[in-house]
Amino acid sequence: MEADDLREILSYEPFRFLRFHLSDGTIILIDHPDMAMLGQSAITLGLPPEEDDEREAVVPLSSIDWVEVVVRNRPKEDKSNGNGA
Repeated sequence: MEADDLREILSYEPFRFLRFHLSDGTIILIDHPDMAMLGQSAITLGLPPEEDDEREAVVPLSSIDWVEVVVRNRPKEDKSNGNGA
């Protein structure tokens, strides 16, 4: 994947959850913009902590097959007319 494409995806406003699909089958969910730091040839992704240890993965851009942008559905509005019907 190209750095410019990732830079654009990471800059979406508002930020959207991202799932990075790697060539080895690994999927990494990023739920906050501070959990991804893009470099020239790799991206550092924050991973869920294990016990008290913070973890991160340094992923070569060439290992990213695709990025899934998760668009969260808004809660549906109550369509009732208020008359109990």
